[in-house]
Amino acid sequence: GEFTSFGLALGVSYGTYVTKAISLGVTMKLVHEKLASQGAGIEKGKGAGTSFAGDVGFMWKTTDKLTVAWVLRNVGPNITFIDADQADPLPQNLTVGFAYKILESGNSSVLFTTDVYKPLADEGFLSFVTGWSDSPPDEEFKDIDYHAGAEWNYNLSEDSAFALRAGYSHDEDGKRKSPTFGLGLKYNWASFDLSYFADNSAARRNSFRFSGGFSF
Repeated sequence: GEFTSFGLALGVSYGTYVTKAISLGVTMKLVHEKLASQGAGIEKGKGAGTSFAGDVGFMWKTTDKLTVAWVLRNVGPNITFIDADQADPLPQNLTVGFAYKILESGNSSVLFTTDVYKPLADEGFLSFVTGWSDSPPDEEFKDIDYHAGAEWNYNLSEDSAFALRAGYSHDEDGKRKSPTFGLGLKYNWASFDLSYFADNSAARRNSFRFSGGFSF
């Protein structure tokens, strides 16, 4: 048979400058995931669950062109789909990366970005430390995903911009290696983003990701 699965996160973020070059950000979000339309076997209930989580990030603008950042995502309680005794931990992960502005001319700019993504099996806020030692070192490094890409940004006005993106995602442990494409639109206080994974694996075939945000 066929089934549809999806994930949804609604969040509120707050960011502030610590210095002119360093900023911190925090996001609190409500997470809802639907994996299946019904339970498995004799289990009652539906294959959907809701929880809440937090993200924390750090960004350092080292020069006018180079920015370094890290973010710890999905710190929060386990999510229950069918049985509370078998609740699953949220997919905590740590991402570290940098962005370099290659070109800036008139209303256009080109940005190169790369990052490494590490899933964290341990629970709790200190998982970004303990999550590196729960498996042998060779397995820990196989868990790391690598991403690289470029963005062309065009300023439509002082408060509006349009962006086109292309990149590559390398997931050694999950055997997924694919190009990615995306676009973004910012209009006054609203922003919208769309990304597409050109991946033929069963887990991400024809996979799209939508996101939107509002600034106050």
